[in-house]
Order: sequence, then structure tokens, then C-alpha cells
Amino acid sequence: MKSSTFQYILLVIFGFLGVFGVLVFAGIIPIGGEGATYEGAVTLWGSVPERDMDLVLSDFNKENEDLFTLNYVYKDKQTFENDLINALAKGEGPDLVMITNDLIIKQGDKLLTIPFETYPERTFKDTFVEAGEIFLTKDGTLALPLYADPMIMYWNRDLFTNAGLVTYPKTWTDFLNISEKLTKKDNKGNVFQSAVAMGSYKNISNAKDILTTLFLQVGDNIISKNTGVGDTLSKLYNSTLGGTSRGAGSAIDFFVEFSNPAKSAYSWNPSLSNSKSLFSEGKLAVYFGKASEYYGIKANNPHLNFDVALMPQREDSSLKVTSADVIGIAVVKASEKQGTALRALYSLTGNNYGKIISGLLPLPSLRRDVLATAEKDPVLSVFNSSAIISRTWYDPDASASDIIFRSLVEAVNSGRQSASEAIRDAQIKFLEYVK
Repeated sequence: MKSSTFQYILLVIFGFLGVFGVLVFAGIIPIGGEGATYEGAVTLWGSVPERDMDLVLSDFNKENEDLFTLNYVYKDKQTFENDLINALAKGEGPDLVMITNDLIIKQGDKLLTIPFETYPERTFKDTFVEAGEIFLTKDGTLALPLYADPMIMYWNRDLFTNAGLVTYPKTWTDFLNISEKLTKKDNKGNVFQSAVAMGSYKNISNAKDILTTLFLQVGDNIISKNTGVGDTLSKLYNSTLGGTSRGAGSAIDFFVEFSNPAKSAYSWNPSLSNSKSLFSEGKLAVYFGKASEYYGIKANNPHLNFDVALMPQREDSSLKVTSADVIGIAVVKASEKQGTALRALYSLTGNNYGKIISGLLPLPSLRRDVLATAEKDPVLSVFNSSAIISRTWYDPDASASDIIFRSLVEAVNSGRQSASEAIRDAQIKFLEYVK
């Protein structure tokens, strides 16, 4: 009898501890953190349009009205970083921010690292696809992934049909075979219809993202973390743009081939109009762009007969990869309401609200359970498939890296440097931004 009573008491205790642990994980019961509060209002900054977030917050705040309120402040992407720095300097910063992968190195020290004891690494990896792991550090996670904006391929169905081509290119090798059929020149050799916008830099929208995709596909992560953002990203994969230098060099050589008049693949040159504009005008067969550009292209020319597909892949590789911008939500370290902010964070990136937010944009969620659901819309299904294979990198400074990539391409195009020499120069320049 005594033994039975003792076992019962143990079960009650363990049961209580189990529930207690869940409540702590959810941020309902505070553990540590001086001055932490779990009620009132918290503020989230992000670049999702207010009209979309208002639809989410109406239900979100109603559901949590007895606990806290979440206020949303829209910030333009171009000024987001400066606005955050200035606000924090004045002690007026937000409690949560929508953070992009290109701000991790520069602003990661301003974000709260959620330790693995609170949010286990195994839970993170089981919940989010690989691109989301950009937010992981050696001690925990800086943000929970919300959605991705992957690079995809846009192709003009009419131009392919007129060229007698029955399908779009699925590998990069395909472009070498179809470029001549899709590129048209006048009697002076001037290109007036192009197969693909590759080879130069200044007149190609998303040139950096195209190159990033090529690098990632050959296994070059460009910049790789060593000790984690909290300690600095001080170690590179052997060499920036050269962890697999031979692969990175081949990627550059392939890219510039399309702007070499002596090559059969020649289809692009710096004198042409911007690639996105040419595609909208029906003069470019293939445009590489972000998923977020789809509805803008459609609105710009409602009569354009185009479709979307996965980014082309290497013919000699079974691993599919595309690059993507990755957006997550993070708690600001300076917030005086970290407990409430964490609770809001878990809910906003969960299966319910996380799915709703990505669906309103519409851009793909990074949650495995959301991506596992079959998407009936043919366009969104490509977005989702692209998110599954997406990867990203630790861009130390978006503006600076754009200049570095441009210099790299122009040096090879002009013949001033070989691909390997230009990569070494890019490495030196990148090292200035990765301390």
C-alpha cells in the first residue's frame, strides 16, 4: 500500500514537472532574466506589408488578449538596418525583428540567442528545412525561420515554342545547347532577342544571386561560420569563394561564357537593357529572379505568356540547390520583455500563424510540415519545391558583396584576370568584412 502511494506521488510530481517544462518552453512561466515580464505589449519590426500583417494580428491579438498584445511596425528594407541601430542607441528599439540572412554578421550581436536547452537543435532541424539553419550558432538559435524568397527560373513559353523547343532547360548544360536557337541578332551582329541573361553584371537583375546559386551548387558556401555569430564569423571555408576553388572557378567561367561573342552560347552583352525589363517585353527567353517578383512581372505585362520552374541544376550532381533570401523572427537582446517576446515568437513561427503569414505574401514557409502538404497552385508548388532545396550564405555586407561580385565578373570578362585570380582578389576583399 505504501509502495503504491509512493509511486502515485512520484507520478504526480513527474507529471507536474512535465507540464511545467512545456510552460517554460512556451514562455508562460518565467525562468531567469532579470526584469522579464510576461504581459503587456511587445513590438515587432518587419518588412512584410502592414495590410498583410494586420490580417494576421487581428486574430493573433484576440487569441492572446488576456496575456499580451503584439504591435507591428513596417520598416522599408532599404532603411531597416539604420532604423534599428538608431532606435537601439536611443533605447527605443523593438522587442522582435524580422531578420534576413544578410544581417546576421552585422547585427547578430544585437539579437538574443535562444539556447539549445530551451529550443533544442534537434527540434529546430526537425521543424525547419536546411536553409533555416543559417540562424543556428554553436550555442543556440538567433531566430526562428519564417519564410524564404528563393531564386527560380522564369521562361517565356512563346519564345520556346517559336524556336521549336518543347520544354524548358533543367540543367545548365541545356543552355549551351539551346542558346543559339533562342538568341537572335541583326545583320550587324547586335542581339535583339536573348536566350538568357548571364555573362555581364550591371544590366542583369539578381546577378549576385545567380552567381551565389552557381557557387552553392558546386559546393562553395562562400563564407562559413566557425564559432558562431556570437563569437564572430572568423573562419572561412579554406578561402572565400574558393572552398572548392576549382568549382568556383568553373562557375565563373560558365557564367561569363554567355557574354563572349566567340562562343556559341553567346546571348548577352552590357549594352542590352536590364534583364527584367527585357523579359517583361518578351525579348528574353529565360529570366532568373526571386519568387517575390512573380506577381510584379505578371502585373507589368498581363499578356506575357510565361511560366516558372526550378533553377537549372548541374548535370553531374544529384544534389539540387538554389539560393534564397531567408527571413526569420528574432528577439532583440535589449528588450525588457524577452519572456513575452519569446512567447510571441514561438506562436508567429508556428504551423498556424507562420503558415498564414507566408501564404499572404505569398512566399514559401520554411517549416517542414507546411512544405509537406501538396500545393495545388502550379506556381506556388514551384515556390515550395524551391524552398525545400534552398540554401543561403553569411553575406557580411550586402552592398559591399555586390561590388565584390561585380568586380570579379568584370575582371574575368575584360581578360584582366583569370577566374582563379579574380577569386583570390575577391577573397581578400571579403576578409575585410569578416573579422
